[in-house]
Amino acid sequence: MIRRLTAVSTAALLTTTLFTGSALAADTPGKEANALPTTGPETPGPVDKQSARAATLPFNFTFEFRGVLRARSFTPPGRESRGKACVSLRGTWSDDPNWKGKIVKVRMLEERSGPDRVKGPEVDFKLDGTYYKYCWTGLTVARLHHFDITKPWGPAVLRGDGSATPR
Repeated sequence: MIRRLTAVSTAALLTTTLFTGSALAADTPGKEANALPTTGPETPGPVDKQSARAATLPFNFTFEFRGVLRARSFTPPGRESRGKACVSLRGTWSDDPNWKGKIVKVRMLEERSGPDRVKGPEVDFKLDGTYYKYCWTGLTVARLHHFDITKPWGPAVLRGDGSATPR
């Protein structure tokens, strides 16, 4: 099942993020959703250096990869964020001349001693130079998580940047 989300205003973005995103069970893999475009103060800023230890939210990142990229580990914040993590990203370049308009898929995973556990839906992020954002809710506050970015088209290199935030 493919869920198409569109935002027409800040209120629609908040409604989609707070209510639609919250209605999805965090332990229900297999659903698909689309990230929403972002503008303004939540647009990622300068990129920081990646740390070998678990990151705290927020953090910025850049990427360059061909197939699947695993993001750094982090622990979702508690209190007011209550296990929420958001990813905002955009594509900036590819050696595939037709990359604009294609998508990357992002999955949120909880790290475990066995196989990592998918949390929530796999989300489509459109590649057109615009930042798109999606928030996962119901993440386990005391456990490490990470997200995977998958490029389901061709062997081309894709570059971009983004951020992971608690809201």
